[in-house]
Amino acid sequence: LAVFIEDCKKGGVAEAEMATMEKKGMPTGLSVSHPITGESVAVWVGNYVLMSYGDGAVMGVPAHDERDFVFAKKYQLPIRQVISAPEKIYSNVLWEEWYGDKQSGVCIHSGKYDGLTYVQAVDAIAADLQAKALGEKKIQYRLRDWGISRQRYWGTPIPLIHCADCGVVPVPEKDLPVVLPEDCIPDGSGNPLNKHAGFLNVTCPHCGKAARRETDTMDTFVDSAWYYMRYCSPDANDGMVDARNDYWMPMDQYIGGIEHAVLHLLYARFWTKVMRDLKGEFPNDRERGLVKFDEPFTNLFTQGMLSAECYYRDDGAGKKRWYYPDEVEVKHDEKGRPVGAIAKQDGAAVMLGGMEKMSKSKNNVVEPKDIIERFGADTARAYVMFAGPPDQSAAWSDSGAEGVYRFLRRLWTYCATNKEAMRAGHGNTSGSQSAALRFAVHSVLKQAQFDYDHLKYNTVVSACMKMLNAIEDASQPTGNALNESVSILLRVLYPLAPHIAHQLWRDLGFATDAAGIIDAPWPLVDMLALEQDEIELVVQVNGKLRGHIRVPKTAAKEQIEQLALNDEGVKRHTEGKPVKKLIVVPGKLVNVVV
Repeated sequence: LAVFIEDCKKGGVAEAEMATMEKKGMPTGLSVSHPITGESVAVWVGNYVLMSYGDGAVMGVPAHDERDFVFAKKYQLPIRQVISAPEKIYSNVLWEEWYGDKQSGVCIHSGKYDGLTYVQAVDAIAADLQAKALGEKKIQYRLRDWGISRQRYWGTPIPLIHCADCGVVPVPEKDLPVVLPEDCIPDGSGNPLNKHAGFLNVTCPHCGKAARRETDTMDTFVDSAWYYMRYCSPDANDGMVDARNDYWMPMDQYIGGIEHAVLHLLYARFWTKVMRDLKGEFPNDRERGLVKFDEPFTNLFTQGMLSAECYYRDDGAGKKRWYYPDEVEVKHDEKGRPVGAIAKQDGAAVMLGGMEKMSKSKNNVVEPKDIIERFGADTARAYVMFAGPPDQSAAWSDSGAEGVYRFLRRLWTYCATNKEAMRAGHGNTSGSQSAALRFAVHSVLKQAQFDYDHLKYNTVVSACMKMLNAIEDASQPTGNALNESVSILLRVLYPLAPHIAHQLWRDLGFATDAAGIIDAPWPLVDMLALEQDEIELVVQVNGKLRGHIRVPKTAAKEQIEQLALNDEGVKRHTEGKPVKKLIVVPGKLVNVVV
């Protein structure tokens, strides 16, 4: 066991290494009592359990943890499912199939905790452990060691000089900034700055003797933690930022994926507080610090992740070899559902890994350049917006991208076909056809404005599609109504598909000068356009939807009742039975009770 432990010490402890290393272990011959059930639990030493995690000892949960699952399979240890996975069956290959759903799954095989949700069980178990003085609930942050420096060439230089007599000496301000040499070639043998005599060898600013420049460089997060502030005062010469930064910052909206939002947000918040507290370093910052605010961002929006199909082959040692989509040939059933796959290289079967979050480790990242080459940048951009609510994960679909591409082509074709009539822009916005079109477009614009304000970009794309449908369905709208509707559509679409919107704006004559659609005013909802002479009511029979009727806005109750009784859907579902009651909810529905 001592030999095994020494061998484990030679392995890396970085997150990436731990995820891919072979899981090894050795039994100690010891056992401990489960703190709640009292069951005897065998104690093993494993190479993937770290001292820095808790007390360096963890309870294995092989049915619900990927690493524990691989470990238990390798050493034939018991695997017990304790969280239900609705409509899923345990698989020897896919541990994920038995992982369970923390949202809808409940505890099973867990004694008194059976039936509790994941969150309820966590609280209940924590309370029981605390009652026994065996533990308490605690938040464990994973970020424990934050290093500012990296042993690599391409980062920001650290302006320090190492002198044998004076120690570590700052580079004098007159010699800043320290600039990296451009003739280094990283060859994998270490930091090339250590071999670059012109950069490495300097004289000490204090004693004038030979000294060595610092060759570590700062990590890139140092730049990303504050670069957005520099945008607010890009030509400031007396410091990192100036008073203009106080006008523009804090930033109104931060958008990022969950991993990015967690780490980068932490760095940026820390760096902001450093700048807040840093006084007296520059002439303009004697009293106020570099910034006046405590937090760099006002609002946080965490976007969902895109997922895509993944494929793998088990190597027999508990590790998976993941394949790129273009390396496999997928077989489908008669309904188009994937039922299997083979590797193009050898024709042997590969496993369908299902929809997983796009990641380089599983080789299921869809490259934007591939979509751009097939459909163009606007389709790629608009489809990412359209794939689903931006705060939820969404599955990538080539067919979905094709649907957005067809919509943009329809828009282009319509505008090209009607370009001359629209450029003429004759007529006015009156007439029944024009009124119907304006009602449809302004109704959708009202919803699109709300969705933009609430970051619901997927429904904004839908709104653009609805506007185009209304424009195409309008048989004879007058010129100004059509121009207005298309101009609204293009302005709503512009943030999502800027290239086509910009070009059509110019082609249709909406650009009156050198400025393009980017300088056009945002369309406003015309509340008068939303007023109609007629309204649509839902018609029910015994509380079930049976149709819709249009009635004059000022129609009396008796007129509405008669129109409802004459509706074909009502006649078909009442079958001549006497009407017991007619219920009219003004502006909403009519319910016929038989």
